[in-house]
Order: sequence, then C-alpha cells, then structure tokens
Amino acid sequence: MRENPLYLQVLIMAHCVGHSDFFKNNVEFKGTHPEDIIFRLNSAKKRIQSYIEDPTIGIDKVEKVIDACHAIQYQIDRNSKKRMTDKEKREQLRGTEVTKSGIILFDIEKVPVEPDYDIMGFMIEHGHHLEPWKQDILEIVRDSSYYFMPQIKTKVLNEGWASFWHYKILNELDLPSEMHIPFLKSHNQVVCPISSKVNPYHLGFHIFNKIEKEYGIEECFFVRENMNDVSAIRQFIDREDCEELNLFSYSHKKDEVSIDEVSDDGGWEKVKQDLIMSTGVNNIPVIYVDELVDNNILIMRHEHDGRDLELVYADEVKRHIVDIWGGEVKIFTEIENEKWEI
Repeated sequence: MRENPLYLQVLIMAHCVGHSDFFKNNVEFKGTHPEDIIFRLNSAKKRIQSYIEDPTIGIDKVEKVIDACHAIQYQIDRNSKKRMTDKEKREQLRGTEVTKSGIILFDIEKVPVEPDYDIMGFMIEHGHHLEPWKQDILEIVRDSSYYFMPQIKTKVLNEGWASFWHYKILNELDLPSEMHIPFLKSHNQVVCPISSKVNPYHLGFHIFNKIEKEYGIEECFFVRENMNDVSAIRQFIDREDCEELNLFSYSHKKDEVSIDEVSDDGGWEKVKQDLIMSTGVNNIPVIYVDELVDNNILIMRHEHDGRDLELVYADEVKRHIVDIWGGEVKIFTEIENEKWEI
C-alpha cells in the first residue's frame, strides 16, 4: 500500500473484491471450510516442526516425505467427494450382484474394492506399516491438496471474474484522467494475450464479457456460482471465439514445435478440445491404486487419455511413492500404444 500509486491500489482492491466474491460463492469451494483454514495450517506447522525437532526423525526425513507427498499431492478425488474406506465400500456392496452375464463386475475381497483415485487417502488407510509421523504428514498434505484443488479447477473463471469486476468498478468510479489512463494501461497489461501460453486473465475476461453481452449480467452470476473452467469453456467458447482469441494447437516433435491445428472451419473443434485438455486438472495425469498384493506391493495404473506420460517425470514420481510406501511399487501405462511398466 505504501509503494503502489493510488490508481493501482484502487485497481488491486477492486480486483480482490472480485476474487473474494468468487471464493465465497462458487460451488467448487463449498467443501474447503475456509473458516478454520488458518487454524488447520498453524496446527500442521506445529506438528511438522515437532517432527523436525525430534532427534529420532529430524529435518532430512521430514523433508524427504514432504517432497514425496508433493509429487502426488493432486492425485486425489477431483470432485472432492468424501472418501469411503474399503470397509465402508464392502458394507455398501455386500449382497450386490458381483457378476453380470458371467462377467465379474468387482471382487469384494480385493484391496481396494474399486480403483482408488485418492492415493494418499489409500496410503493412510492401508499403510499400517507406516510410522505415525509419516501418516500425519500424509494427512497434512492431503488436506491442503483438497483445499487448493478448487483453485486449480477455476483459475480462468476466478481471474476472469476479478478482472471483469475491477474493470467495471473503476469505470463506474469516474476517475480523473490522470488516474483513469494509467488504470487502463495496467488493465490491458493484465488481460492481454501471451504468446507462449493461454493467459487465464485474458480468457476469463473474454468469457464473462461474452456472457454479459449475449445473455446478461444474471447469467454471469450463474456461471460464477455453478461452473468451473472446463464446463465454461465447453459451453461458451465457439469457433468465433477461437478465431478472435487466435488459438491454435501445437506439439513438440523432436527438436521442433509443430503447429497441428488452427482455428479454421476444419480445426477449431480440435483446438477447443486441446484447450479443455490442457486446462486445470486436465493437465495433471490421472493415476489410481488398482490393487495391493501380498499386503505390500502397490499396483497403480495410469488412466491413459491419448497422452503418454513423460517417463523421466514418471520415474521420479515412482521413486517418491516408494519413499512414502516403503514397499514395492509398480505403475502401468501405455507408451506409444504399447503396454509399459514403470
């Protein structure tokens, strides 16, 4: 506040009003319990500090486990549903038909009964061999991941909403020209396109301006409350938008970048789909626990969606999972259309 010129301070305040409104009202944040997040983070800090100061544990072991947890921190339920334990699932499924037309639908004795997308939740439930402090760090990172997941899912809309409202508010304040002109310059710098990637401020501001123009301000409030980035892009971005935003699809081939599709009659739908697949959590590979064998061998699978894993990163992630789990870990995927074990 002491460093900002007045016009910039007003812009920031108006921008933060937009963010505050979005956090308070968007459906993705309903389960984040913001009223006690400060208490939860302070409690986590104190517990981790106690493990660091414990001579039988120490900072090196603690940091190794935290690093490992961060490697899989967003391998959680993407819809933020309350996780059911295997015991609860068995009780729910007991008495249910397990075969259909001779095909086994699920094995009620298998661990996990169904694919478990909450990897840290699975480790907490079934990691009976893990030391209590490791399980506690898993809980801490998992809790913070569920808190931050909605921000990943709404980055475009959140920044778009804040930019949409700071623009409205500052225009309605009827500022003198010596403040209004630098405000416009700063606003344009925030929402301008970026050559190397999609600017969430730019795309989000475009989406809300389009919605207001075509459907009215009440529809803007409906989208702010009920949608995330993927659902909004899917519903509101069409060929005209792809052309106006100058969107295109590209890929890396050997040492070159290849332009695969442009937003013309034959390519805009592929460009839009690629935009959706690179937005928010869609940019994070989906890995799930498929089976626990002999009580300690962890079998995991990558839900392949046409995009291969980067093997260098995948090897590192597997090493981190071993650092937490302590036993053997196998991750199965596809690389260039062939089955692959990491």
